Amino acid sequence: MAVHVNKLLNEILRDELESNDRNFGTSLPPDLADQIPFVHAVHSAGSLMDPEFADWASIVIDAYGASDTEAFNAAQSARTLVVDAWKNQTQFPAGYISFFDKDNAVPPFPAPAAAVPDGLFRYTAEYRLLLRTPLA
Repeated sequence: MAVHVNKLLNEILRDELESNDRNFGTSLPPDLADQIPFVHAVHSAGSLMDPEFADWASIVIDAYGASDTEAFNAAQSARTLVVDAWKNQTQFPAGYISFFDKDNAVPPFPAPAAAVPDGLFRYTAEYRLLLRTPLA
């Protein structure tokens, strides 16, 4: 059974981000400028570790804000939540992060201006995670 990566990202990030006045989604809203600060997380690539219970997943987290600081802080919040979920081996209905590949992590960095809607700032990060299905 494969891990539904976007569902797991939702379970890890949504409640905590939104309780801190940051919007979250696994797709970008059409009214992004009205939703900032906004954190967008998505499964971007991956590979099979074990067909029964584990998958490698690359995830991309983009954080948008009205200022550089707002976007950076939102990106750091998302990063902390992902790392804490791994370090604590927190179990979610969709699964859990078994391993955080620190050697291949790309910490939040400012996105090129051409890739950001006018008036917004964006930080992007990429993490490679070993995800496992929930423990029974």
